Amino acid sequence: MDQKIYGGIMPLNLLILLLSLHVIVYAHLMQRQKQRIRYVVFVCLFAVCAMLSLPKVTQQAAEELALANYPMLITAKQSVPMERSLNPFKPNRAYVFEGIDKEQQSIVVLVNPDTGDVHVLD
Repeated sequence: MDQKIYGGIMPLNLLILLLSLHVIVYAHLMQRQKQRIRYVVFVCLFAVCAMLSLPKVTQQAAEELALANYPMLITAKQSVPMERSLNPFKPNRAYVFEGIDKEQQSIVVLVNPDTGDVHVLD
């Protein structure tokens, strides 16, 4: 899902940590019948973290925003690192679209996946 819809920018660090903890504590939590409630809480916590990790702008929506603000023929799509944040749910990569504008000039447009802000890079 991350590669297909979000172009590889979804922050997965916290989700990987939770999956690792799941592997470690699964046997312990499921040994006793009464522990199932804790396991359900753990699964719900994972689901909430997954929902909060979803960027607000998909790769397709970012492409549409870039084209709406700067009409161009897109020749390349990629993601680049952004400034790091302590927030584990904030994406640390941005969408970048390279293309050719109306004047046949090369143009590079960056779209922030968290806010949807569109910027031209020099």
